Amino acid sequence: ERAAWQPAFDAYRLAVEVVETTDTALGTPASQLARAAESAQQYARAAYCLLRLGRPGESIEWLERGRARVLNRALTVRDADLSGLDEPLRAEVGRARAQLGAVAARLGFFTWDRGAPDPELSRQLIAAQTRLGDLLQAARAQDPGVVPADLTASDALALIPRGGALVVLLVTDGGSAALVLPDGTRTVGGEHVVALAHPDLAGSADGLLRGWLLAHLRRLGTRSIPDWKRAVEDVTRRAWDALVAPIHARLAAVGLPVGSPVTIVPHGGLGLLPVHAAWREEHGTRRYFADDYTVSYAPSLTTLQVCRARSRTGPAATPSLLAVVDPTATLRYAATEVDAITRSFPPGSTLTTPIDDPWASLVGQARQHSYLHFACHATHDWQDPTRSALTLGPALQFNSAEILTFLDLTAVRMVTLSACETGIATTWNPATEVVGLPAAFLEAGAAAVTSTLWPVDDRSTAILMTDVYRRHLDNGEDFATALHEAQRRLRTATHDQLGPATPPADRAITAHRPDAREPGLPDEHPFRHPYYWAAFTVSGYLSDPPVGEAPSA
Repeated sequence: ERAAWQPAFDAYRLAVEVVETTDTALGTPASQLARAAESAQQYARAAYCLLRLGRPGESIEWLERGRARVLNRALTVRDADLSGLDEPLRAEVGRARAQLGAVAARLGFFTWDRGAPDPELSRQLIAAQTRLGDLLQAARAQDPGVVPADLTASDALALIPRGGALVVLLVTDGGSAALVLPDGTRTVGGEHVVALAHPDLAGSADGLLRGWLLAHLRRLGTRSIPDWKRAVEDVTRRAWDALVAPIHARLAAVGLPVGSPVTIVPHGGLGLLPVHAAWREEHGTRRYFADDYTVSYAPSLTTLQVCRARSRTGPAATPSLLAVVDPTATLRYAATEVDAITRSFPPGSTLTTPIDDPWASLVGQARQHSYLHFACHATHDWQDPTRSALTLGPALQFNSAEILTFLDLTAVRMVTLSACETGIATTWNPATEVVGLPAAFLEAGAAAVTSTLWPVDDRSTAILMTDVYRRHLDNGEDFATALHEAQRRLRTATHDQLGPATPPADRAITAHRPDAREPGLPDEHPFRHPYYWAAFTVSGYLSDPPVGEAPSA
């Protein structure tokens, strides 16, 4: 077998070397993404060959080199540590970064499908990119650590959540696998490789991802919530068999305690799936992956590494909130949601943008707050996710280009996008790059982003978000754990528990529009279906939660 896989690896390695002779850091975002896409599958296939050759550590490194390359480069350049450089070079690098940002904004960042870019601005963009690249090369000569080198297997092991596990997914047309790395792993070995051989991952006509994307297209046409609920239920059940079951079995085999944190690094289009909501029947009862582990996500290991470094800078001594509340005034519970959330922050530490001019307040105030919360409408552009946007007014959209141009989120620990479809980030090229709203907020400086994988219900979202912030700020749970527990409560709560017996914030929501209560008996669980809770995911780095207790035999 080695005789077959070694020549294959050598061929893919040569293909990557040829592609890398072209500097993918130059040109418009469209050209950067296109060049990155050309080589991404070669990296992935090389990584799979290395797995078959018994070299899983090198496999992680090759896979990471081809994953989310444009986002990874933007994050590492933005967060480059210039403190070790002499003052003249440090100043030059700073000016070059500012110049590049200014030219990119003038060019109309992420708007290549609106016509050919201005030739002169395109030349200026490439000149600014070249100048910054040359300066960073000079900076590396002074301080090799100014921009991190390619991530290594040892770096990946350092990203395993305390008391939990890191799961790195790899899907190719030649085979698929997961690398399951529990806390305490010292070297990556064959025992960490889990084969994923289910036909639903092989790209068949009714494959897992293809079926999910077709369901999204049908939803766009019919707008039928019952049909979408059935699609969510179907894909999460199939996801268990095709993807999660063998990973869960390995986590159980290594004795990972129930409730432990599991960080998943998806590959390609798997980032569109609510893996945490995958389920199976157990003794006649539905049991979700989220019943066993606290799941968070990362677009890439490099992104996780950068976000961890940001998190360690520490939030402000007093948590502070900047909230955007439905400027269109068409969401029934948005104002009540934000009002309830603000109760978890210290008095005087919250600011709500004015409904008549949220844009100016957002741009002017974002850098001064550690939490940014959007309770508003959003639109996802399926042709070009970089044009997906948050709605800041009847005719005002705030898209990726504007986020990158106008927001400095260096101080922001968490951006919460409590709006529809804000987390669909990989449809431009699902095999390779990560683009869209979460990527833009991470690139603007945030340490983590909470977003959604489909249109969400207004009322259940308000209840969920209120509980998340209460657990996070009042109880001291990290955000991923707070979301995990709030999702569990939402889906198990009865009508009565969501009424008079609930804390004051939830009572305000349920009393706000009593006619919105779903029909049914008082002991029914109105939000049990994953449609109501599973759309929300956390991406980025959050502080490690406490280690859970070992499960009983």
